[in-house]
Amino acid sequence: MREALNGIGLKLKATRTERKMTLEALARRTGVTRSMLSQIENNKSLPSLTTLQLVSRALQEPMASFFESIERPGSPILKKRDRKRLRTQNGVTFYSLTPHLSSHRLGVLYNVYEPKGTTGPLFSHPGEECGIVLKGRLAVRWDRKDYILEDGDTIYLDSSRPHQMKNISDGETIAIWINTPPTW
Repeated sequence: MREALNGIGLKLKATRTERKMTLEALARRTGVTRSMLSQIENNKSLPSLTTLQLVSRALQEPMASFFESIERPGSPILKKRDRKRLRTQNGVTFYSLTPHLSSHRLGVLYNVYEPKGTTGPLFSHPGEECGIVLKGRLAVRWDRKDYILEDGDTIYLDSSRPHQMKNISDGETIAIWINTPPTW
């Protein structure tokens, strides 16, 4: 897992330099210090999910592209063992169900929320998303309103409005989430 995450810094640096953006310019656009960005690019630190979202937005690059290998297999199938995984410090693990995300306009995630697991503070990004809860209960805060989703419930959101998800069940909550464009 650590090897896969080490590639994030290299991909971030390659994307930034490809766009002819300095570390200082990226720091200004994201609000993340130049020092922290440098540590991430040199694999001395791993970015938080929030930091990765900010960088992704500033570079206009789906977050998934930072996890993909340079080689792109031609198969439309993604084996369970090959899913990209991102585990946050806030108790959520995201599994990509879409192979080669950066080449698609749609991203599908399998989200596992630990008890009290959350996507973190309210955030927004360009696009739309739709989710279905397969197990548990998920509180969704969107556009200043709170919604409770249970097994089988779905929600559709304009992602440009601030939103947040939180597990409110005693056990884990599992959801499938679809985003366009892909958010990571």
